[in-house]
Amino acid sequence: MEEADTAHLRSLAALAPAVFFPPERCDRQKNHEANLCRLVRSEDPLISHVATGILLKGLRDAKPGSSKGCLTEVLSPYTPSHGRVNIERHRLTNTLEACRRLVEEVCCPEIDPELRHDEKENGVDGDYLCHTKDMKATKVYIRQVVARALPGWQEAALQSYVVSAAAARGIDAEEGEDVELPLIWVTSLGLVLRRSYHEPEEEDEDDVEKEKEKQCLAKMLLAWCQTCWRVIERVGIGGVEARRQVLELALALLREAEGDAQDDGEEERCRRKAEKNVIEGLIALVRCAITKSNSIKKRHRSNLNTEEEWDEEVAVTPTPPVATPPCPLLLPLQAHNLFNTHMALWSKLAKLIIQRRNATDVDAGVGVGAVAVAAAESSCFSSSPSCSSSPSVERWETLFLCLLQSPICEAHFGIQRGGAGGEKEEKEEEEQDSRLRLLLVEKLVEDDNRLIGVLKDLLLVNWGLRMHTLSSEEGQRLLPPFLAGSDPAALLCTLLEKLPDGSAEQLFLDFLLSNETCALEYLVRITKYTVWQQQQQQQQQQQQQQQQQQQQQRMVHSFLQRLSQRLESLASRRLLPFDPSALLVRLRSLQAPWHVDA
Repeated sequence: MEEADTAHLRSLAALAPAVFFPPERCDRQKNHEANLCRLVRSEDPLISHVATGILLKGLRDAKPGSSKGCLTEVLSPYTPSHGRVNIERHRLTNTLEACRRLVEEVCCPEIDPELRHDEKENGVDGDYLCHTKDMKATKVYIRQVVARALPGWQEAALQSYVVSAAAARGIDAEEGEDVELPLIWVTSLGLVLRRSYHEPEEEDEDDVEKEKEKQCLAKMLLAWCQTCWRVIERVGIGGVEARRQVLELALALLREAEGDAQDDGEEERCRRKAEKNVIEGLIALVRCAITKSNSIKKRHRSNLNTEEEWDEEVAVTPTPPVATPPCPLLLPLQAHNLFNTHMALWSKLAKLIIQRRNATDVDAGVGVGAVAVAAAESSCFSSSPSCSSSPSVERWETLFLCLLQSPICEAHFGIQRGGAGGEKEEKEEEEQDSRLRLLLVEKLVEDDNRLIGVLKDLLLVNWGLRMHTLSSEEGQRLLPPFLAGSDPAALLCTLLEKLPDGSAEQLFLDFLLSNETCALEYLVRITKYTVWQQQQQQQQQQQQQQQQQQQQQRMVHSFLQRLSQRLESLASRRLLPFDPSALLVRLRSLQAPWHVDA
């Protein structure tokens, strides 16, 4: 930390916040502002962090328009004092983090309790200070400036990553640890900026203009996800945490695009088109999402003689540790974090595509499903054996086939592109499916939220495909191994076997007690699926059911009964944060002992 910068920082910190942005500025105040902007863009992360805090305090008392010059200087990569995007990596990283803080703490004030002033001051409600007209104007201005500047920041981050990676190549592994930091922070900036557009609407904001800005931002972030991933794959140095951030951003974009359809108007048609564009863009991301190490493994596998040699190689080859970027604001990254986010994106994409396919209004010829998600779900579980072969349905099936042929699906659900896949004996295929399911659960179990979300999405995908099978020849070839590998009952049994006795019930109870809706939805649907499965067996009079399936169904049935008893006890004492009556009604339908027709 340079002495001159430290002295300037101390002098600025000693000033009152109102000094920085008065209605009429003198030369001295302009000098303060210039020093503050320079310190925010400092190479030293501590100086940049403290200077950003001073800037935030000054913004609270800023008069309308007085802070625009300073904010433009800080938030834009194209400024008179810094020129084009030729910014040194550490300075760039610190500046991107400062931009992220400004957007997060001004445009998303629920993040920072200090900005909300929870305690009342001078008899005025605490929220007043951050919701004044001046602060609203500053919020809108920051959002617009960052949205316009984001492409420049993205270009700067890519240039920094490519140049730093080239300099670090072949020198020392540790030299390449932080080359991805600009990519991480510019992606994080995009995530926060996207969230700022979803804050509660202000009465005086132009909703139409804000909606246009949201749509432009979504397109820009979608293009960034694809570009960033391709550059990381091409360069091949670092990029693990940056990939995870990109996948998190992709998940956020998918959740934003997924909406409830209400009518067939022009607005709804635009929404459907935007939704499909996001889905197609993210499918392209998922299909190319294969790391360099996976490519090396594929080439190595081709040199092995048998599948047994490959299984032994995978079993004895440890996963290489992932280097943690040397940044105090980043949590240590484990190898499973990237996979879990990738699988969450894959399963959510698959769920949305299957729901849209099964909910498509064939008679109207609408390509993107003209009903709400709830209607899509009910259609997904209807009794018709297959969907119509209309062009709209075929388009959705083509998108799902792209997911089935993606690397992550091939690796974890036994999907094989070549051959019929039926040469192995039935017992060996079951053992392979069991190994793949165990591998999937072992990775997901480290992250409870991802685990439940993926299990719920895979259940909906599997059930929807069992009700409406794929119509194409390629789909019929790839579907059976996927249905076997993603069987909801088998996945839940694998989880029950993986967790110690009794801990599975406690895991779900903890989720329910904390009012986690995802766990509640999963329990309701797995209960419905179990009842449906039992009814299907009785209707079809299956007399030669496989022993392994019988054991899995008994295990799921027993687990749900034990969970039902504990939920009944908690409900009687009114300890659940929601009304459990609907769930308990479905669980009571499983009280009869499990039996299989002989």
